[in-house]
Amino acid sequence: MKTHIKNLLFISALMPIGAANALCDLHGGFGGFGMHGGYRGFDAMSGHRKASGSVSAPRIMVERNQVTSANESGKVKVGYLIAAAYKNVELKFSASPGVTIESKEVVTIDGLRGQHLLVYRVEKPGNYSIDIETSAVTTQDSVYSDKQKINITAL
Repeated sequence: MKTHIKNLLFISALMPIGAANALCDLHGGFGGFGMHGGYRGFDAMSGHRKASGSVSAPRIMVERNQVTSANESGKVKVGYLIAAAYKNVELKFSASPGVTIESKEVVTIDGLRGQHLLVYRVEKPGNYSIDIETSAVTTQDSVYSDKQKINITAL
């Protein structure tokens, strides 16, 4: 009986290690150094494709919750930081019904760092959203894509 309990304790002590190993495998395996390769090119936590494990993904920085007055223009600064390995970087803005995008709906990013001023107008009070879709290609022709959402409350 004591041997059975010892075996059970030993097995249950090993369970968290196996579970942690399985979770690491979904993210490239032990920080990319491990013996398990993981699923390169897909980040299970964020749900978007990565262009390459060695190139930093484009960073799009935006205040995700906006409050504005109905029937007035709202403005959001969309900052970006792009690694030099990327080309053909585009931001595409699409709005929910009731929101009009007054600035460009597709912006091609030429520099490595900067800001784009997104201007929009909400017709009447309520809750709305604007999606930002980022797409890029690395110099090795790997494709990167990501989507973010700005939530708008119009008063």
